[in-house]
Amino acid sequence: MKIAMIGLRGLDDGLGGVEKVVRELSTRLVKQGAEVTCFCRPKYNTKTEWEGIRLVNTRTLYTKHGETAFYALGSMISATRGDYDVIHIHAMASAFLAWIPRWFSNKKVVVTVHGLDWQRAKWGPVARNILRLGEWCAVHLSDYTTCVSLSLLIYFQMRYLHHPFAYIPNSFDPAPDNVPAPSDFPDGKYILYMGRLVPEKGVDRLIEAFREIETDFHLLIAGPDSHAPDYVKKLHQLADGNSRIQLIGPITGNRKEELLSHAYLFVLPSEIEGLPVALLEAAGRGVCPLISNIPTNMEVLGSRQITRGFTFKPESIPELRTALETCLENPELTKALGEQAKEHVLANYSWDQASKDTLQIYHEMLEESK
Repeated sequence: MKIAMIGLRGLDDGLGGVEKVVRELSTRLVKQGAEVTCFCRPKYNTKTEWEGIRLVNTRTLYTKHGETAFYALGSMISATRGDYDVIHIHAMASAFLAWIPRWFSNKKVVVTVHGLDWQRAKWGPVARNILRLGEWCAVHLSDYTTCVSLSLLIYFQMRYLHHPFAYIPNSFDPAPDNVPAPSDFPDGKYILYMGRLVPEKGVDRLIEAFREIETDFHLLIAGPDSHAPDYVKKLHQLADGNSRIQLIGPITGNRKEELLSHAYLFVLPSEIEGLPVALLEAAGRGVCPLISNIPTNMEVLGSRQITRGFTFKPESIPELRTALETCLENPELTKALGEQAKEHVLANYSWDQASKDTLQIYHEMLEESK
């Protein structure tokens, strides 16, 4: 079986949730006998192979609105012409062009929805309408649509009838043994945010809430700028003059593992998510989560009737400040909730299972076409 993956930037760590999902699925699909080609972007990828995965770069324009559009167009044309059985498209922006393989080949098309991208604050009216059309294409121009969260699955099943959907959740890599504490924070007295620096993540509200708290803990903001320079500038301005708040850029490898494994608290104040891999990674290491109470965040921690972390309304700075103070004033409770979160995600999320379920969908589609 030959599979083309479209919708990512590259396979290096730290690029984003979509890239993490594609990397973890693709490496496992290769081990199960599939041939996988990932279409990447030259700015983010310098390799031609990754653990048995073939990497192909597609040229594009690196602008806010043009990067994904030109990349997806070139990748879709190449994959449609290429020798593939399945074209697997990730995210709505690329799904907008699913008509190319659908109309000009007999290849099977799968779309994975990683979130309702048209809800993201960084997009204007025109881009939002295009992404809404991408949602429609993800259903009507694919043979199968998969969703990374139950919340997304329910949304799509209720909105679009008579189409095959599947729930294949994101997962995380378990922590290695005996990870050393970061040398600059050996006592673990820091709170960590890890993710893209874009408006819908709510990092500005996190900084504002933390500034109002009297504590010797630090707030570390880790993540890349994703075409939102004005927002990143705003974050630096909010943090300016407060030595406890540090914007440390993207973290990968050992540095990421050290900071993630020894954080006192992991905060995710976002307004929109698919199924956040960073939250899964933090919970999987026993770090207590403090999350906005949107459905796709709450889902990671299981039933609303069982407490496995702290929550707050994403738009409320006072609620976030109170939650932060509660966590800092109750270290034993914070640690216990982190352990409960770890137990839950270890029992319910698995990249191995996700890859098996994905491969099963491929097989079913190809069998039906015979």
